[in-house]
Amino acid sequence: MSEINFASFPQKPHGGKLVNGVLTGIELEKAMEKAKELPMIMVDLEAVITLEMIATGVLSPNEGFMVEEDYISVLTEGRLKNGVVWPVPLSFAPIGDRNKEVIKTLSVGDEVVLADETKEPVAILKLDDIFHYERDFRATHLFGTKDRKHPGVDSIYRRMGDTALGGPIQLLRRVHWGPFENLRMEPKDTWKLFYEQKKFHSVGGFITGANPLHRGHEYIHRNALEEVLVQN
Repeated sequence: MSEINFASFPQKPHGGKLVNGVLTGIELEKAMEKAKELPMIMVDLEAVITLEMIATGVLSPNEGFMVEEDYISVLTEGRLKNGVVWPVPLSFAPIGDRNKEVIKTLSVGDEVVLADETKEPVAILKLDDIFHYERDFRATHLFGTKDRKHPGVDSIYRRMGDTALGGPIQLLRRVHWGPFENLRMEPKDTWKLFYEQKKFHSVGGFITGANPLHRGHEYIHRNALEEVLVQN
């Protein structure tokens, strides 16, 4: 993101840098060729979307899925191992019998292709860590319960396997957002829009998830907006 002068902006990317893991041009061509020879792990749509968020800098300063040290630090301290605040672990523990067999063949330092349901490559993951994924530990530290009636807890046990893979990713292919494709804006686009074009001093926003907004969300949003208004 060298073309963006963050030093001139009133706000900086979280953790001090805006990640860019989207391959283009010759780099993309070479990576696609390499992907043909690498072991493959299948991922669901939620993981595909997460990969795009990582690569485009939405989840900066994370460059990929967390290694065990960061994973535990986030759950127990609410921070990455380097001290940067981060509330929820960004982890990858594939499920499925075929994926488990592939994982058994992997070692730290290897690269593996992550592919969607069509078996088309989405990203390449370089393995910095392979560790046991303790679902009970995540559930109790993140949600304070192991009760699967909690949708977040249920997702942990339903979508996560026994072994986690950590390391940086390179994005090979993005999701097409259909009728919303023309509205797509990545962090590098919004930084330029907010601070170069519109000359804003600060920006407040919120993310809409799968669950309806509730009073807790309202409280957070109101406080964030009040902070922005005070700054302006």
